[in-house]
Amino acid sequence: MDPALEKLIRLHDLEKMEEEISSEEYMKIISKLRQEEDEEELKKMRDEALEAIRREKEKIIKELNKINPTYYNRYRMFKNAYGHGIAQVVEGICLNCFSRVPTSFITQHGKLLRCPNCGIFLYVPKGKKTEGERL
Repeated sequence: MDPALEKLIRLHDLEKMEEEISSEEYMKIISKLRQEEDEEELKKMRDEALEAIRREKEKIIKELNKINPTYYNRYRMFKNAYGHGIAQVVEGICLNCFSRVPTSFITQHGKLLRCPNCGIFLYVPKGKKTEGERL
């Protein structure tokens, strides 16, 4: 897998985790599941998890900038514009703008691509059936 793609996917996943853990809904669910622990202890555990996520994100951003400094800036630009910085190609469709991508994209598992319509970073997940291809 392309190292930049791997880092962008990891960054995307960490940001999703960070958003989820930061939500009040998450704290309500965790409080219900772990009734024996007090709220302060749960908040402390959440803060530690968020700090670990932030450290990992910083590490990934540094590594990504070593590969190509423009990748992270573009990722942020797409995240601000679309709510996410990378999207999947499924059955020949960009899951950001829902336009059909060139057929040459659908066999490029593990490569960092860009949507010709919206410009977002794209990837074709390995193991998913794509149009014109059999598993």
